[in-house]
Amino acid sequence: MDMFFSKGVVGGLKMEKQEWKITNLNEVDWAFKKIKEAKKELDEQEQYVNQEITRYKEYLENQRQNYENTKNYFEYKIKEYTDERIKENPNYKLKTAVGSGYYRKSTNWTYDDEEAIIKQLEASNKEEYITVKKSLNKNELRKNLTILEDGTVVTDDGEILEHIKVLENKNFITSIK
Repeated sequence: MDMFFSKGVVGGLKMEKQEWKITNLNEVDWAFKKIKEAKKELDEQEQYVNQEITRYKEYLENQRQNYENTKNYFEYKIKEYTDERIKENPNYKLKTAVGSGYYRKSTNWTYDDEEAIIKQLEASNKEEYITVKKSLNKNELRKNLTILEDGTVVTDDGEILEHIKVLENKNFITSIK
């Protein structure tokens, strides 16, 4: 490895930093081994952290389940009390300084076969209840485009598509065995 020194200012202090270059294949292998060691250390730390996270998640899930059981038990008891009062007064609504309990009407809609519903609405000219979703088929579009040097995109018939730009990146990739 060739060693050389560079001067610079770090945090207001003048420092000399020792730099080095890889000069042969043995040094390249050494660098790959250092990357491999760092990756192994990271993997060990990730495994440890994930085990701890799992342990905490299990603890939290246990606490959440205890809360749900307690809440369900006491809500049932409050509902029982409220039901007794409603027998006496159908308009009764439970309200205290700490909380309240009452029944609220709600509706649930079920659409068993949307295709059949759409066909029925189309047949009776009620298309205002039907929406059509448009989306760009990017994969098919890419197959039929040409990219110019400046990143501009042109269709097969020469039309420039103004709202598409292509940026090409060059990434250096290493592979450790």
